[in-house]
Amino acid sequence: MSATVVAPDAALADAPATSLCILPHDAGLKLVRTLPRVEALVVDMQGAVHRSPDLLPK
Repeated sequence: MSATVVAPDAALADAPATSLCILPHDAGLKLVRTLPRVEALVVDMQGAVHRSPDLLPK
C-alpha cells in the first residue's frame, strides 16, 4: 500500500495521506475529492493504481 498526495503544502498533504493508507481506496479518494487543491495516487496491496480524477490525464 502506498499513497501520494499533492497539495499546496506538506501540512495539507499529511492527514489525507494517512487516511488513504487506512481507508479503502474508494473511500479515501472520495475524501480527497472534497478537499480543494488536493489530489492523490494510491497503489493498493494488489498493485492496482487508483487516482483522484484531476491528478493525471487519462
